Amino acid sequence: MLKCIIEGVDFIASDLKDEYGVYKSIEREEIRLKGYSNALICPCCKKPVRLGAGNIREPYFAHKDKKECIYSREFSEDIQKIKLKLYTILKANFNGNVAIDYFHDDKLFSSILLQKDNKKLAIEFFKISQIRRIKSKIESYQNIGNRFLAVIIDNPSTVSTYNKSSLEYYASDNNPNGIVVYASNNEFELHKFIRPSSKYQTRLKRSFDIDLFNVSIDGIFDVKFDEDSDYKMNSESEIISEQIPDNYSCKYEKDEAELITTDIPYISKQKITTKQNITYNQINSIKQKKKKRTFDIIYSVPFDLTLSCFIYKVRSYCYNIRNNIAVNDNKFKLMALIQNHFDYPNYIKALKDCANREGLDYVLIVIEKCEIKAKQIYQNIE
Repeated sequence: MLKCIIEGVDFIASDLKDEYGVYKSIEREEIRLKGYSNALICPCCKKPVRLGAGNIREPYFAHKDKKECIYSREFSEDIQKIKLKLYTILKANFNGNVAIDYFHDDKLFSSILLQKDNKKLAIEFFKISQIRRIKSKIESYQNIGNRFLAVIIDNPSTVSTYNKSSLEYYASDNNPNGIVVYASNNEFELHKFIRPSSKYQTRLKRSFDIDLFNVSIDGIFDVKFDEDSDYKMNSESEIISEQIPDNYSCKYEKDEAELITTDIPYISKQKITTKQNITYNQINSIKQKKKKRTFDIIYSVPFDLTLSCFIYKVRSYCYNIRNNIAVNDNKFKLMALIQNHFDYPNYIKALKDCANREGLDYVLIVIEKCEIKAKQIYQNIE
């Protein structure tokens, strides 16, 4: 517990330390003695509490009896630290009133409550596994007509989409503008999903220093997401191969006979079908800007997919090969697909990890062939 009541006034345990994190010795002893005389009262159940102010944990209050109320068991220590840090930052940055552990009644309190112009915004903190807790909070705030902003304190997700049964989904659905907030001791990240009503989505991310954390009373951050640059940043340079989901989603919904290129700066956007007779010279005549590819693009298969879609397509071709479905055709498509994405090292690393994990030996053979061929190309250029 971060707060107690002393003689009818709220007292925050962190006030026992100065700006350098050193205890104020006299104040600490005074509060400790008041705890012995039952002068420290829990703001929730109104029962006596004691002060815990050692050198390992941050100062806190705890109930004297073993039967604790909802306030004392609400948060873990890591959540308490981030909550307290954001409270201090918002006290300096937010243009309005800021309260910590604000009690609406004996069953609901807000971790941080912002108030301005007769409006209220609660800020709540969650770990990624606390699905039941966020559902309960959503229902509680809906009952009192209060808006709240969900903040996740676990490591930010790197998967391009979110599962509709995940805490991220509920946070995005509840938070204004659909933004998911991750916070740590050093920085906070804002995640936004494009096409939030669709199964296939793109994650945009922006990172900031935690000391710059500020939000409007409506729960809106003064941040603009550039869909083109942010998408390129997150889909190419920040992909982590270990974070491949078990059930890969695929953005490539069109039939293989019809392919629309993705909107990236070095390929002109155009509609191409396999029914057209595209000659080798016509393919080479398309000018590629800014980026030189190792292999020529083979337009009869997808290219420049997201990581999850790329893995999904590779697995689908492998499935067809294993089940003797158009084996030669699928082997060609598999080789072409890997070549079309060969210049994304994260993709190839992720594919190797997936192939080793699932025993896709043929995929490893194809990657090795591509690597050998790439070396020959580089040697010829030199």
